[in-house]
Amino acid sequence: MERGQLDGGETKEAGKRDLILDAAQQVFSKKGFHQATVEEIAETAGVGKGTVYLYFPSKREVLVALIEERLKELTRALEERVEAAGAGLRNYTEKLRQAISFQMEVLRRSQDFLTVMSGDIGELGQELDKRTREARRAFVAVVEAVIREGTRKGEFRNLDPCLAAYAIEGMIIHAAVGLTIGEGTQLTDEHVSQVVDLCLHGIVRGSGSAHACNGP
Repeated sequence: MERGQLDGGETKEAGKRDLILDAAQQVFSKKGFHQATVEEIAETAGVGKGTVYLYFPSKREVLVALIEERLKELTRALEERVEAAGAGLRNYTEKLRQAISFQMEVLRRSQDFLTVMSGDIGELGQELDKRTREARRAFVAVVEAVIREGTRKGEFRNLDPCLAAYAIEGMIIHAAVGLTIGEGTQLTDEHVSQVVDLCLHGIVRGSGSAHACNGP
């Protein structure tokens, strides 16, 4: 049967592709991109090697598709979280706090993906950048939109919303990767809370610092 011929077939095909990507995430996180093989991905997914090649022409394509798809999933989840939380929040600071906290929580539950992202994929830089640019930009845009609106309402300082969003994303990603992969530390609720506080208030004591906000 041709792919996409029937709704049931489309669902089955999409499910098999997702199964392969899930398996690839497990294998890449354990062995690294260079040491992993398509045979191991197929075995972990419970499919034949030929089935993997039916969906992805190369191991490189599996990796790029994995990162691209995971970023899209994170973006959709973040958009839903921010939209759902927005109605019940009093201000944009709390909305931004929710967005940052959610991203940290997701990364805390995504050890395999963090391992893949921090692995030996440097040589794929240009290809990864080209294929994942739109997905990464959409992810950052969710936070950027909150910052832009909060700035317009006078709640945030007059900073470039795009720059601020990328700076926050950088702190979130590097904090999660640095602690879990670099230091071998399991992310805790306290880690999440501190990163949220750093993103919102910085590190210098003052009227807007964490010290002032957490005081009696």
